[in-house]
Amino acid sequence: MTARRRIPGSRGLLLGLLTCVAVAAAVPALADDSRQDRQVRLFERATDQMLVDSPNFLVQSSEPTVGYYAEGQGATFTFRTSLVNGNWGNKSWWKVWNHYDDGRVVIYDDDDDDWDDDDYEDYRRSRKKRKEKSLASQEKKWRRGKQEIAELIADFGEVLTTIPDSEFLTIEARLRKTEFFKDNDLRKLKIKVRMSDVRAYADGTISETELEQRITTTES
Repeated sequence: MTARRRIPGSRGLLLGLLTCVAVAAAVPALADDSRQDRQVRLFERATDQMLVDSPNFLVQSSEPTVGYYAEGQGATFTFRTSLVNGNWGNKSWWKVWNHYDDGRVVIYDDDDDDWDDDDYEDYRRSRKKRKEKSLASQEKKWRRGKQEIAELIADFGEVLTTIPDSEFLTIEARLRKTEFFKDNDLRKLKIKVRMSDVRAYADGTISETELEQRITTTES
């Protein structure tokens, strides 16, 4: 089994989360729904830290995650994200300048009569090459980001002690403002795993690889 708790600072965070869960479970006065709400908030916090520290995902606040419980379905956690260095923003600047790989800078102006067909073809090829390189980098971040979510589930899913074994832990990401998402028509990521599998990994019954094999990933 591979080492756990890869999220920066996650050892202390996990101990803190488990302590809070243990305290909540030891206080008889706490209603079950209150305990459940506390645990959902704790997993929210872990997800927030993963996203803020991630070298792959880019979120707009320090608390981007919203979690809730639905009876018969389980706990669902949602957030909006783009990819680091994946937001091309206003692409109009591509029309006025471009870098070549040899360090030259070419200024392009639609109204410049000095530009001939060869100049424009060089510009077009360079722009295409830079876009392909950027998309390849974004695709790598996308794969690594999904792996971060799988590790989050493995490391912190066990705090959700009030969710029945037959229900699910679901993480949904709304995807935004990234060229890679646009080119691949991606708007939503859904990662889902049964709580019984999360607990089987936590108690050592299955390996992390086996847990990942039981996680369902849907991109749409």
